[in-house]
Amino acid sequence: MKLSYREEALRERARGRAPARMPLVVSGPSFLVLWIAVAIVVTAGIGVTALALGAVG
Repeated sequence: MKLSYREEALRERARGRAPARMPLVVSGPSFLVLWIAVAIVVTAGIGVTALALGAVG
């Protein structure tokens, strides 16, 4: 079915106005695992910093 120029233009405009959805990258249990990994890395960094400052001071 061939659309007229006006119908095609209206569809393109409507498509442009549709709200952009962000892709869901991390969901469910993997999100929890990610935050646990971040907490472990931060805790390890704080521990290494405390040891380094304690050894110097």
